[in-house]
Amino acid sequence: MRLFRHLTSPTPTPTSLPTPSITTASAASSDAQTPLSSEAATLPQKPAALPTPDLQRTRDSLGALTESSAPEIPTSDIRLGRELQRGGMGAVHTGSWFGTAVAVKVVLNRSRQEALLREAALLASLRHPCICQFFGISLVDGHLAVVMELLERSLHELIAYESRSTLLPVRLSLRVAHETAQGIAYLHRNLMLHRDIKPSNVMLDQLQHAKVCDFGLSRPFTISKDDPGGKAFLELTSSKFDSSSCAIGTLRYVAPEVLQCTEEQVMVRFNEFSDVYSFGLLLWELAHRQTPFAGIDGLQVALVVAPSGERPLLQPPVGLEGLEPIIAACWHRDPDHRPTMLACMERLSALVSISYEQLSIAYVHSNEQP
Repeated sequence: MRLFRHLTSPTPTPTSLPTPSITTASAASSDAQTPLSSEAATLPQKPAALPTPDLQRTRDSLGALTESSAPEIPTSDIRLGRELQRGGMGAVHTGSWFGTAVAVKVVLNRSRQEALLREAALLASLRHPCICQFFGISLVDGHLAVVMELLERSLHELIAYESRSTLLPVRLSLRVAHETAQGIAYLHRNLMLHRDIKPSNVMLDQLQHAKVCDFGLSRPFTISKDDPGGKAFLELTSSKFDSSSCAIGTLRYVAPEVLQCTEEQVMVRFNEFSDVYSFGLLLWELAHRQTPFAGIDGLQVALVVAPSGERPLLQPPVGLEGLEPIIAACWHRDPDHRPTMLACMERLSALVSISYEQLSIAYVHSNEQP
């Protein structure tokens, strides 16, 4: 398996670039690497509801981006609850939709409506148990909103706020790692890059099953028909590096090849192996319960530390030693030597199976005691 051909080792706010033009390009065949590739109800279908006038006006004002398959939920069907968090785009509330507890992401900054509609269109195309479930778009108090599955807490909260005096259960850690890999592998199979993989963008439900979320930076990528084995990239170019629009992800978790700076311009170049690098740091944080590169500024990490090959000290606790070769492979300095997310998923699946076999053996032995 490609994952173990190379085993050499070495919740902040996303940083931004000025708004660039976005193009997709396929690299030369020397970079050859194949990327990773939903259900229809059989009940009688009723005609789709017509958009409310306010929502239609909002959609019309945003042009072609509004031509999405995102279902529209009438405002009267949503009951807004308490505010969970607030950020630059808007606020996330609890809510109720036909008796179902939901999360309602409301855009208070009208200049960010396009970004929310883009995220809604993407979410409407995704169906997987390890992806946060999307229900539709609506208007809440005159503001555009996305209605999603309500999840208990983030992986970041689990890592940061559980008692530091005890380790997270091994089986829980491995299962969360495996389910996160499943979600990202599904995105890559459907030619989507997440671009902001980190513990705060993985949510846990009541049974602590992991679901990848927050697709505000996600983008599709394409494979050339002339070179189907080629590696696809999403490229963004700017003449300077500052804190304007065009978010690129959270710098602490960004792969070293993503930011390519010269005196004339900054190029931001993503592909699926950029997500793999970020996943490696997520695994490290899950195993060690520390922030990677703690004490170092995120921009310094992205531009100097990570490109130099320096990585956090890799010493997983007892029971999680199996993560070490996966982490080392994921954050390899050379993207060509990183595994696919599908390979990560399969290796983690094997580790989960081993952990449950060990649990079964321990249970049998405990029952044999006099």
